[in-house]
Amino acid sequence: MTLYNKDYLVLRKIEDREKNQKVKLLVVELKNEKKIIELTDSVKEIVVSDDKSKIAFTQSIQAGLWIYDFTQDKTIQLSENTCYYPSFSSDGSMLSYLEINKEGIVIYSSNIDGSDKIVIYR
Repeated sequence: MTLYNKDYLVLRKIEDREKNQKVKLLVVELKNEKKIIELTDSVKEIVVSDDKSKIAFTQSIQAGLWIYDFTQDKTIQLSENTCYYPSFSSDGSMLSYLEINKEGIVIYSSNIDGSDKIVIYR
């Protein structure tokens, strides 16, 4: 199955026989250059920043929220809790998301490196 979006293309059900798991190939066009990364099949939500230099994603098997930065070629984990609905600010410097933690359901906003995390709604 292939999922199309205006910002990216995700190819599903590609088997990695060595790891015995399915992976998703994410293709993002960044300044007329295509970047390809592999994500495990457990990734459930993917959002792309407006400038297409970053993605935020959540997973179903391992709870958490991650950001992958194409320009720096690195991934950081923002949360170890179950998260939903990540959304980048228009300039790509901040991320808002819903998190389920010990306090219940909380909506946060933070810089993309995880700093300056503030509660929007509890």
